[in-house]
Amino acid sequence: MRRRTKTGLLALLLAGVMLLGGCIPSYSVGGKALIAMSNETKETKEALAANLFTMLNSESADFLNSLSTSSKLTFEAEWEAWQEQIRTLGAFEGYTLKEGWTYGDDVVLCAIATLGGNTLEVDSKWDERNRLRQVVFFTPAEVEEATVQIPDGVEEIEITLGEGTKYPLQGKITRPKQADGPCAAVVLVPGNGAADMDFTAGVTHPYRDIAWGLAEQGIASIRFDKRVQTYPEEWSENPGKENLTIDWEFADDAVLALEMLKAQDFVDPERIYLVGHSLGGLVSPRIDEKAGGAFKGYVLLAVPSRPWHEAVYDQFLNYGLANVEEKNLYYTASYLESQKKDISKKLDTFSEEELLGANLLGMPAYYWKDVNSFDYVSAIEQTEKPVLLLQGSADYQIVPEKDYQGWTKKLEGHDNCTLKLYDGLNHLFLESRGCFMGCSKEYDMPGHVPEDVILDIAAFVR
Repeated sequence: MRRRTKTGLLALLLAGVMLLGGCIPSYSVGGKALIAMSNETKETKEALAANLFTMLNSESADFLNSLSTSSKLTFEAEWEAWQEQIRTLGAFEGYTLKEGWTYGDDVVLCAIATLGGNTLEVDSKWDERNRLRQVVFFTPAEVEEATVQIPDGVEEIEITLGEGTKYPLQGKITRPKQADGPCAAVVLVPGNGAADMDFTAGVTHPYRDIAWGLAEQGIASIRFDKRVQTYPEEWSENPGKENLTIDWEFADDAVLALEMLKAQDFVDPERIYLVGHSLGGLVSPRIDEKAGGAFKGYVLLAVPSRPWHEAVYDQFLNYGLANVEEKNLYYTASYLESQKKDISKKLDTFSEEELLGANLLGMPAYYWKDVNSFDYVSAIEQTEKPVLLLQGSADYQIVPEKDYQGWTKKLEGHDNCTLKLYDGLNHLFLESRGCFMGCSKEYDMPGHVPEDVILDIAAFVR
């Protein structure tokens, strides 16, 4: 019988492999390890932060530039921006070193500075020789969030999706306050795993941004907390096979959301689109099939052009292995490769017990069998419905070089399909910036979905 492994974090998935040793060739992975410093280590880096603030508050950028020995790396723009913060917020009063991280070969220090009684986040990145590589400052997320208000002309209706069912969910319908007749609308479906209605990641809320932005363009939307978010125990604590399906995770509630939108007198029931992110977008044709083909078309956000397990395998290989010791990389990667092969070729040989007990790439085998029961990529290729496929060039989770380029080839000559790649946007369609680019901590910096993304979706849906 195949070994049973506990569903959960990659660390648990690979626990047995971590014990393997021996001298093996180096194995290349794409990600960089992000490791929190101990308080003791952080204290040893305090002098770097002190030097940084001394230089930022000096009379010119020359002193700041002296922290880096690279002739190609200067900080005039950052120094000027800091001076503007002082003019706007007030005189510099001091700082507190909040966090310290090692990120690959670099060190990132996160400080809170006080200027005129106001706080400012200041992140700085340093190389292994304590030379400054980057400095970024921004309004703290809680301060920015306190200023966020729903736009004029937009209103939201609190809803309970699936009221009276086993799994009621909280959600919102967002609409323009005024519209010339029934308007087009979208159902917002987030990606794999636990997600709230705003698709909150770190301190960002991309689905709230999209819902408000579309309403300003005269388009209604509905969004809702996922079952995995509201009922996590149904997913993680000995789940039954009825819960390990795309229907349970996405489709059932997306269809309920569609029906709720169709019942609104301000919505045109013939112009409702599905907007799905990552796996939530990939499964759009399956959701639409369950809805009887009622969706007008699909907006696919950062969606792989390969089977889902291929994309997940790449994510594990490129980022999930960042903290694995080098001596274990080969074995760990081989272990993941064997799991990928099981998903693609051997699930039909699993018994019912094995399907529920075996863990493959972080999920029970039964879930993978249900995911693979539908050919999503072919369904998207073959649909005659309008399709808008969008991705950011800085997406480190669904790889543009593989997935977006894959779609450009698969959908070439399909007049019903429009594709667009946005320069510098990450997996959540936020500007990729800061000292943590390329890992999930990037989402701890406040950001919003740019207007051009929202306008492109609105133009397509209208």
